[in-house]
Order: sequence, then structure tokens, then C-alpha cells
Amino acid sequence: MVDPGRGEKRDAPEYSLDAVRRLAEFRQIEYRGRKVPRDVARLGFNLDDVCQCLQTLQAHHFAHSVRYENFRRWHDVYKPRYQMSDGRAIDLYIKLRLSRDCIVIELCSFHD
Repeated sequence: MVDPGRGEKRDAPEYSLDAVRRLAEFRQIEYRGRKVPRDVARLGFNLDDVCQCLQTLQAHHFAHSVRYENFRRWHDVYKPRYQMSDGRAIDLYIKLRLSRDCIVIELCSFHD
């Protein structure tokens, strides 16, 4: 949750979902921070799995956008229910932003 004194929250996405899906199709993803690769691995995902998941995002998965006081760019948050290849369904929390030149997805959170 965003502390109002430390950031903002809004109900409209900052980034085009079509752009996110297109970049995921071409594997244009960078993990931000040390926690993201650990969380991805804990889920049993590899980069191809992450890309596939991002390609399946729909507008109704969008939760909110956040912008923090110490990092002024917006982050879009999605909460999809993702169907795993083994048939399990998991609820994910995905926080991302696009690079300034919009050529890479910067993945900031990816966990259940």
C-alpha cells in the first residue's frame, strides 16, 4: 500500500497494455532489484514463463498505478489469476513500468 505522505495512487494505468504485451512477446524484460529474480524462481518460473504471463494480461487485471516520493515515475500494478502449465491457478501481484524510451519492461514485483 502506498503511504499518502510518501507517494500517490491512481486508478488509471500509465503504460499501454498493448505495449507491455508486445515487449513481453520479444522478451524485453529487466528485473529490478534483488527480490524479483528470487520471487520468479520461487514460483518455478523462467523468463519465458514471465513473458507468457505478461502477454496474457488483460485490462480487467489492472489494479492501480503508484508513484513514490523517492522515485517519481509511475508503476502499474496488475493482479491476474494465472493458469500454470500444470493446471494450477495462482493469483499474482505484478508491478511494472516501462523504461523511459519504452523499449523494456522494468519488472519491479512478480509474486503470489
